[in-house]
Amino acid sequence: MKLGQKITKSNFFIRLGSWEFWPFGIIQFPAIVYWLWLSMRSKSMVFFSASNPGIRMGGMFGESKYAVLKNIPNAIVPKTILIALPTTSQEVETRIREECMVLPLIFKPDIGERGLMVRKIESTDDIEDYLHEIKIDFLIQELIDLPLEFGVFYTRYPGEKKGKVTSVVIKEMLSVTGDGKSTLESLIFDNNRAKLQWAKLQRTYHEQLSWV
Repeated sequence: MKLGQKITKSNFFIRLGSWEFWPFGIIQFPAIVYWLWLSMRSKSMVFFSASNPGIRMGGMFGESKYAVLKNIPNAIVPKTILIALPTTSQEVETRIREECMVLPLIFKPDIGERGLMVRKIESTDDIEDYLHEIKIDFLIQELIDLPLEFGVFYTRYPGEKKGKVTSVVIKEMLSVTGDGKSTLESLIFDNNRAKLQWAKLQRTYHEQLSWV
């Protein structure tokens, strides 16, 4: 690989060319400045909480996922249970059986964002490992294995009977496509998004990295 290609394929330039990988503080800086300006105008640092009065802090941060889900009809929500810490893997497994749930399942913090500590749990060993890492109460949800996932933004002003959908965003999961010649490791390093996740992918797929 030529020097120019090495530079442009470096992790620094990959991040620089896509805001998806920029630090959270840089992405949010303009919004923070605007929030401070509006806070001075409204004389309240949490003026935004009025936009979603049914959710703590208006859903901006610190809300309980479980509390939000309780406001949604069960028919359209994955089966969910709340696990309070401290607990043991045996207690978690018992709770799962009592709720007639089966692995694989999704474990996620009750309070959190940006996918932090969201894991697909496939075995009792995974449960044990998760409990060693998680420091707050967490949710266990049934796995919804469908091909597409979307984020939908819906707004409704006070006094309106119906709101409207203002944006729809498709969530694209990280994947690589084999060519019958390259190893999984090579495919990862040829994919910019995957390359930035190398440390995590190496730990997860260390036994399959040499596979074609």
